[in-house]
Amino acid sequence: MREVTKVMMCIYRVHKNEAEFYVRYDEDFDRYILLTGHVESGETLEEAARRETDEEINAEILKIEDLEYSRIVTLQSAMKISHEHAFFVQVPDQDYKFLEGVDDHHWVKLSELSDTLTYDGQKGAIDSISKILNS
Repeated sequence: MREVTKVMMCIYRVHKNEAEFYVRYDEDFDRYILLTGHVESGETLEEAARRETDEEINAEILKIEDLEYSRIVTLQSAMKISHEHAFFVQVPDQDYKFLEGVDDHHWVKLSELSDTLTYDGQKGAIDSISKILNS
């Protein structure tokens, strides 16, 4: 199996004094997900998260923080093992269009994030997010 390194961006904005998280509907797999992207050769994980945020929604990053949460995803059909590292990314309070295909997204509150996300592995970052927001 081929191994790849990816970043997962927990993108949020502060809207009416409350954090809201960007989740998009992945039509190919019929699920709601956080944005993810590949780490290119020579990039740090944070550099990849910054680049992917720009490439996927073209947003200015106000703040970025390594959540120190990672997961390993085995994709049997693609013969791939993916090592994903999570980042907490704050963007300005506006809406953004997903630039790489069908744009069906929502902004959800932290209390709704676990119920909205389809992948349990992506839900694992919620505890780290909660700690940051409540500190």
